[in-house]
Amino acid sequence: MERVKRSYLKEVRELLRDKKKRDLARLFVVEGSKIARDIIDKGYLPVSIIISDSYLKKDRSFAEYAEKKGVNSFHVSDRDFSRACTLKNPEGVFLVMSKPTSGTDLSNVSGKGPVLLLDNVQDPGNLGTMVRIAAAFGADEVLLYGDCADEFNPKTIRASAGAVVSTPVSRVDLDRIDNLKNRGIKLFAGTSASDAKSTLLEIANEKTFGVFAFGSEGRGFSEEILERADRVFHIPIENEVESLNVAAAAAITLYEIRKGS
Repeated sequence: MERVKRSYLKEVRELLRDKKKRDLARLFVVEGSKIARDIIDKGYLPVSIIISDSYLKKDRSFAEYAEKKGVNSFHVSDRDFSRACTLKNPEGVFLVMSKPTSGTDLSNVSGKGPVLLLDNVQDPGNLGTMVRIAAAFGADEVLLYGDCADEFNPKTIRASAGAVVSTPVSRVDLDRIDNLKNRGIKLFAGTSASDAKSTLLEIANEKTFGVFAFGSEGRGFSEEILERADRVFHIPIENEVESLNVAAAAAITLYEIRKGS
């Protein structure tokens, strides 16, 4: 196994920190041995693997995998690995991955399963958690509208437990949302406002799949998304609590919708 070149390690460091670099190169980096192993076990092939010297001494499984699959693999000193890493406690493994190609026709959205639409969810942790929730409850796709966090931000990847690799995630504009509605797919907007005309349980009992939209915790929904919603619903909570975390609301919603089906 070769020692990684400084120029390549510099590129990895930039990919971890710079969205423009990720977009231009069509690459992203996965940090951490557990997430890396989960991704590999699901059959996704990395572009390259970089392993710290100390990790390589205790575990050669990633090196053996790279050799078996013909994947470029490199080792690096612990000091240089830590400098490139965004984690306070580096786990010793980087996977450099190609970005998945997201379709433009939203063919995964069929109305036969739930879909999450995230409206300007800017926190990478929330976005990643919601992608993980979508994967856990069998959502067909996650749609990102407006100024959402980058799905390939290292924080998003960690919060998703790597689900951003295996779960379809697409950026959408109003034309694409209108196209879904023209196909007969309903748009439901989840809100914390108790004056919403419907509750989540009412919608779940109708056994209807569709697109379930959630806005950012700070700003709520964009006006244009609310205008397009077929129904606005809320999850009843105690009066003493102002609202639910957006990821918690998404999890409850997908659970009830799946249970109702």
